[in-house]
Amino acid sequence: MSDQSFTVYVTNNTGAEITNVSVIHYCDAITTGNVWGSISDQATEQLGTVKTYTAHKDYWTIQFAYDGNLYQANCYCSPDSSDTAGYIVLTAKYYSIIYKPVGDSCADKPYAYTTD
Repeated sequence: MSDQSFTVYVTNNTGAEITNVSVIHYCDAITTGNVWGSISDQATEQLGTVKTYTAHKDYWTIQFAYDGNLYQANCYCSPDSSDTAGYIVLTAKYYSIIYKPVGDSCADKPYAYTTD
């Protein structure tokens, strides 16, 4: 089992400011996360450095408020061993977790729950 660490960024592409933003990454009992009071539209924030292991599934939870509604997402999405960065892109209808340069991309996934 080898490990790798890389930086993850969160971008708001909803068209408006989002609030109460929470993004958490889980892998093999290691948790990395952050909470922001708000992220402006088209802004990118750094989640931080996450650690992952080959042969382990990475689990993500995402939550934020937008336009008076709550959005939540939960999914497994794991990087490739050569990936060096991760990008979480939030839109009003979908979210994407994209690893660069070659990893598993979980693109345009619907939110698991929304009050919209």
